[in-house]
Amino acid sequence: QFTRPEDPPTGLDGVVDAAIGRFRRRRRLAEDLHRQAEAIDAKAEDWKFLSDQALQWHLLDFRARVRRRGREAEACVPDALGAIREAAERTLRLRPFTVQLMGALALHRGCLAEMATGEGKTLTAAMAAVLAGWTGRPCHIVTVNDYLARRDANWLKPLYEFCGVTVGCVTSVMEPVDRAHGYAKDVTYATSKEVVADFLRDRLRLGERQHATRRLLHRHMAPHEAPEGVVMRGLH
Repeated sequence: QFTRPEDPPTGLDGVVDAAIGRFRRRRRLAEDLHRQAEAIDAKAEDWKFLSDQALQWHLLDFRARVRRRGREAEACVPDALGAIREAAERTLRLRPFTVQLMGALALHRGCLAEMATGEGKTLTAAMAAVLAGWTGRPCHIVTVNDYLARRDANWLKPLYEFCGVTVGCVTSVMEPVDRAHGYAKDVTYATSKEVVADFLRDRLRLGERQHATRRLLHRHMAPHEAPEGVVMRGLH
């Protein structure tokens, strides 16, 4: 027997009901993230005794599985984060805590994650960026100034390279050629001002080819002709 559900509340009752729903979902999500992070931590010994070469082999295998997408890609994320965590300890001498694993999982799922000062946001974002960089799509990490963009890209470079991911940065003093080189990396550190400005400048340079279909047709008709001065390879 089919029972028709009640109509959702409207007006002020609807606002209160929506707020209660968001609060309940937030609590369940946090509990789920914590449970998964603890499961990753429980398998830490599996990675600890591997040689650097063996660990890199596993990381590159995870990269290939993530790039193929599908269910297999999502299923390997917990094990991949465990391997990335071990790589971070070997390359940076920093071992991500459980809360940082939770943050990386949240970012990977497309959630907004808030972390307190000192909880390690920089390393948390880097672990999630490795997963994003494996997909082959451009990944942009936006920070507040040129100094942090340059510092974080240089500081975390050993981790990214160990995981088979390229990293670069874009700052206000860079010429277009250097900007294009920075954006061509799997992961790009930049400020919001530079990302927006480069995006708008590229749109102007594209002219009539701003539509994705037109760009695709032009690429097939003239594969060796690139729009002059365009620096970004895409925003996703």
